[in-house]
Amino acid sequence: MEDHSFTDPAPFLPKIEDIRPGDHVAFFYRQGDEYWTVINQCILHARSLRFKVLFFSQNHSDEEIQSILTTGGINDADIGLHIKIFARSNTEVHSIFKDISRTVTFLQNEVQTARNEDYEGCFILREIVGAHKVRSTSSMINDMAGMEPLLDSGRLTLICIYRASDFPAYILKDVVRTHPKLIIGNEMYNNVFYIPPAESRGHDVDSVELGHWIRTMRELTHTGAALKAGIERYYDLVENSNDMIQSVAPDGRFLFVNREWEKQMGYTGDEARKMILFEIISPDSLEKCRRIFEKVMCGNDVGLIDATFVTRSGERLDVQGTVNTKFSGSVPLYTRGIFRIVKK
Repeated sequence: MEDHSFTDPAPFLPKIEDIRPGDHVAFFYRQGDEYWTVINQCILHARSLRFKVLFFSQNHSDEEIQSILTTGGINDADIGLHIKIFARSNTEVHSIFKDISRTVTFLQNEVQTARNEDYEGCFILREIVGAHKVRSTSSMINDMAGMEPLLDSGRLTLICIYRASDFPAYILKDVVRTHPKLIIGNEMYNNVFYIPPAESRGHDVDSVELGHWIRTMRELTHTGAALKAGIERYYDLVENSNDMIQSVAPDGRFLFVNREWEKQMGYTGDEARKMILFEIISPDSLEKCRRIFEKVMCGNDVGLIDATFVTRSGERLDVQGTVNTKFSGSVPLYTRGIFRIVKK
């Protein structure tokens, strides 16, 4: 089947703003990645959730953190008020995370304090330093089992931060096993390799993981096949429609036209994608169509549209149809227009 994909997938990928109360996320970064951009986005997102931020940094000093946060747009007054920093010089950090029971007790107290201060809960950003001793997968799973009640309460969100160069691959693999969401560089992912602690406790982890891989492979294959079949049915319907169907980007570029559009206008799809909408509008219809396009891009319903297109050979086509816009949040992605010739 011809490749009809024309939409930038970026607006549909998970985002920092999609992190929810109760989420547990591993953030992997390398030297040169936009580390502080992601940190600032997380903090601003925590504020939108009305969560107090606790930032545990064992790689940076108090002054470095404060300077970088304010440079990134965090209000200086928020640091110490809405954002509590535990820098590398703070010896309390080491004792807090010495064992899981101590960690859970500390976080329970912090969540309660935040609730007393009228926050919804705590948003934890924790830099993990390079491991001095190898912790087994089973230990990591048991730790996560200990954290589950806090996360399930929806009063805690936990971001574990790993500078990838500080850890061997087998440790990072265990991190992937035990975190349902990942940030890699500056992109969010839903982690299909995550194994819930409830499935793993008391079992051989490698056997559990193998079973999980096989189930995931089957599910993704079946889902992909069903999606492909649905897309093929959709495009068969679109391509064989007697109406002229087009999709246009916010800057006016054609993203897609169907076979009927190509037939009536005399341009191939490839040629159309090198053109803008206003190149095919008759001059006496151009100003009206520009105004309509602006309204549609703002999300307005403009009702039935009458316009005049000009074909490749110069023939005028009087058309009538409807147009609406696909949005990602408040950002317009493209228009969808369906037209029928009313007079030649």
